Amino acid sequence: MVRNLRILLPQATAWILSYNPNPLGHLQAPKEIAVVGKYLALAWESGEECFIEGSYLRLHSPSAEQAGEKDIFGRISGGSAESDFSKVRILDFVRIGNYALRLRFSDGHNTGIYSWEILKSLADSFESEKRA
Repeated sequence: MVRNLRILLPQATAWILSYNPNPLGHLQAPKEIAVVGKYLALAWESGEECFIEGSYLRLHSPSAEQAGEKDIFGRISGGSAESDFSKVRILDFVRIGNYALRLRFSDGHNTGIYSWEILKSLADSFESEKRA
């Protein structure tokens, strides 16, 4: 047994040294997250800061309740036709592992799980729409 362990040890050491906790290039978690007034504020390791309005996040919730669900043929069923969330605010959030947030909104909605990639994309589109 000990002999086999010595054979495996260099391989295990090489694996540990080459371990990449982010193998698919996913965004790392923001270093700071806060609800500031009607905005969700995110501060990324790169130094970039994003502010996304709560009503915009509610409108673009990735939940099946809001966006609907695709079946195996790509057809979307369900979802919400409501599009005016101007009075909706973010009440709080919960981190989901090290990959996402679940937001709780003032209208009771809390089923959307926003990955870091979704939040970054929504931040970019929110900024673009503000400038337009």
